[in-house]
Amino acid sequence: MEKHVGIMLYFDNFHRVESLPDDQLGLLFRALMACGEAELAGRDGITGFETRYPAMGERTQMAFAFMADNIRRDAAAYSTKCANIRSAARRREAVRRGERAEAPDRGRSSPRQPPEGEAPVVPAPPAVRERLAALTREIRQERVE
Repeated sequence: MEKHVGIMLYFDNFHRVESLPDDQLGLLFRALMACGEAELAGRDGITGFETRYPAMGERTQMAFAFMADNIRRDAAAYSTKCANIRSAARRREAVRRGERAEAPDRGRSSPRQPPEGEAPVVPAPPAVRERLAALTREIRQERVE
């Protein structure tokens, strides 16, 4: 997996930790950074943090728990994003070489065939698409007003 360059610390978490003493904030930051590295490496960075940081107070432990969950979700989303980018790059390279690129498996027997029992999707005529775009603009304008 690619090396992620950091973790996201969200401003809306600040009010939850701003009253912690500096030493606890330092422990929290150190634990969050270690958690992020472990999660991006595919290891559990949350379980057992209490034993790794015994000086962490209860409020700091609670802050770590909810902030580490965000890090875990962000790491999983980043891994998915990287996999999608790699897949797209392989498909582009295959097209460049003139090969037929394999479409991602979406549970269909063929990427060009609709699922069994469903009619194929036919693009709307230009007049219908234009009318739909006009209606969409009207609705957006009404929301603004």
